[in-house]
Amino acid sequence: MAKEEFVKLMNIWIRIVTKMNEAECTCRDYGTGDLLSPAEIHLLQAIGMNEGMNITDMASYTGVTKGAVSQMVSKLTTKDLVVKYYSPDNEKEVLLKLTPTGRTAKDGHDQHHQMIINSFERSYGDITTDEFITIEKFMLVAEKCADDFHGIVQ
Repeated sequence: MAKEEFVKLMNIWIRIVTKMNEAECTCRDYGTGDLLSPAEIHLLQAIGMNEGMNITDMASYTGVTKGAVSQMVSKLTTKDLVVKYYSPDNEKEVLLKLTPTGRTAKDGHDQHHQMIINSFERSYGDITTDEFITIEKFMLVAEKCADDFHGIVQ
């Protein structure tokens, strides 16, 4: 492949990343009346998928610092979306679970993702295994490049 073709792909990728960055600044209501940031809804999603996990393990699972998870859990608790409770096995360990309202938000987020997936499937159509492998390879290379140049790429 010629260098110009790689440049064309990277320009498309940069436009996608720019749009994703803009989306990361947009708060949405996922059916609870609360405007939630992408970070908040994704933490809710993680808690919903791993109820009973403590803050330290949640930080490791999400790749976010323990302090950031703790601060966000406090906000989500104030919004009555998350409950902190003590482990029955260790009274010092604080565990996390969703409230019914938190479950509603998680379910709304699941529906939001399904709409995006459905839109992509309608727009792209059927995909062959070879096409999937090619797209997956590109995305993994792009992710590796982002990891390698984190903080350097502008």
